[in-house]
Amino acid sequence: MINIEDNEEGSISLLKNEIYKTMIMLKEETLNSYNDKLSLKNSLEDISHQLKTPLTIIDANTEVLEMEIGSSKWLDSTRNQVIRLTNMVKQFTALAKMDEAQGFLQKSRFSLSHALSETVDLFIPVATSTHRTLQVSCAEDLYYVGNEEQFRQLFCLLLDNAIKYSAPDSTIELTLSKRGKHLCFIICNECNGLEKGSQDILFERFYRSDSSRNSSTGGSGIGLSIAHSIVENHKGSIHAENPDGKTLQIKVLL
Repeated sequence: MINIEDNEEGSISLLKNEIYKTMIMLKEETLNSYNDKLSLKNSLEDISHQLKTPLTIIDANTEVLEMEIGSSKWLDSTRNQVIRLTNMVKQFTALAKMDEAQGFLQKSRFSLSHALSETVDLFIPVATSTHRTLQVSCAEDLYYVGNEEQFRQLFCLLLDNAIKYSAPDSTIELTLSKRGKHLCFIICNECNGLEKGSQDILFERFYRSDSSRNSSTGGSGIGLSIAHSIVENHKGSIHAENPDGKTLQIKVLL
């Protein structure tokens, strides 16, 4: 653990160096394994394991510094980065488990309508606090045979993405309906910085369309990849498109 000295900036600098080294290690592991799916799976598990200890130490050091010298903007920034990296570790673990679970999902018949409605309710306070409006059109009594927990996670990931990257004071539209033999879920939000046309590249692992935007929102380029894996594991399809140059539409067909 880092020793506390009278020099506040020196102690904080050591914490920042730990975070910097952790992020460099993460980038190197990602680049080395990007083109090999099996290696990527193993690497994700290794990354998750390797990051847990330094993150725990950094978090503990930050807490000690707060007790010794009080809160400051530098310590708040460090704590926020620790939270961000901890969430990334959880996503790495989830991504590795998605690959491992292919073909071994526990499935049951459940109400997809109910799962969506409950998930939307969880996000209403978040949307309201960030000046977004959720507009939902959900057909009743739509049932599906699959892993309910994963579909709740899917809805969470897509809602979180829409809220993070939508324009302020805009409306996020969600639709769940039946189309012939299929169930169709669509989520649309206003966005900037995306070219008109197909945006399926957003589902690629670690893809980040705008690094500065992802840094400011805490994005890691992993969430939509997990969403894609969930749909793929259920033999469905998921596509992203910018039909008019200002809207991101993600469509899931089951």
